[in-house]
Amino acid sequence: VRALSLLGGPLAVLTYFAWLKAETGSWTEWFTAQRLGWQRQTTEPVRTLLNSVDFARHAGTVAERFQGWLEILFAAGLVVGTALLARRRAYPEAVYVGLTAASLLTSTRYLSVPRASLLCFPLLLLVADVAYRHRRAPWVWAGLGLGAALMVANTVTFLCAIWSG
Repeated sequence: VRALSLLGGPLAVLTYFAWLKAETGSWTEWFTAQRLGWQRQTTEPVRTLLNSVDFARHAGTVAERFQGWLEILFAAGLVVGTALLARRRAYPEAVYVGLTAASLLTSTRYLSVPRASLLCFPLLLLVADVAYRHRRAPWVWAGLGLGAALMVANTVTFLCAIWSG
């Protein structure tokens, strides 16, 4: 019975792509929509980073440049968080966050990384554990304050429709 639970994830993916095929006639319509709607496709991680830095440096508005740097900051957080989880031997959590990072950090450029990072709940648990263990350290409070400020900034950019670049 426990082994059958492993089929849940692959079955959900297969069901989604079967629905796409039934609705659109194409198994790959999601990828087509990403490419046509947002000019997103799979690229090498270094190319993605370079594209993201270029966007952050040269975007048309200050708000878009801010969002571009926020994307890079959150991307770095995913990488560091994955490494910390692996170091703690929290391998299932590290794989979960690492696969999320791999999918987000191999696109044309970082796009929606802060928003998609919300799915990486093991990182929130990691932060909570570190904050609890070191609750009297000033760097914890500074980090939590920075996190709160980033949360507000990310929410504002989303509400102003800047989140998608």
